[in-house]
Amino acid sequence: MHRFGGKTVHASAGSGPGRRSTPERQGRERLANHMMLRLARARELVENASRSALEIALDAGFKTPSHFAARLREEFGVTPRAARAGVGRWDGGLGI
Repeated sequence: MHRFGGKTVHASAGSGPGRRSTPERQGRERLANHMMLRLARARELVENASRSALEIALDAGFKTPSHFAARLREEFGVTPRAARAGVGRWDGGLGI
């Protein structure tokens, strides 16, 4: 935080008075980060493991294979089956 012309200027965009970090925002950010880690792990397992989608889903922290497949498709644009078969691409998602 810096003083400039009688006003307080915050050093980072997310730290101003109108952008306070609330417990709700922190919780959403933690959940989003956790999901990103789970999806990265799932992607790694799909690419490198010869286990079933159920095993991969459970290992990556998903409760059901359908939730796992839906999130993978939403984030990367490919289902686990298509990824294994080499159909489709790992589009976008996670910035990895």
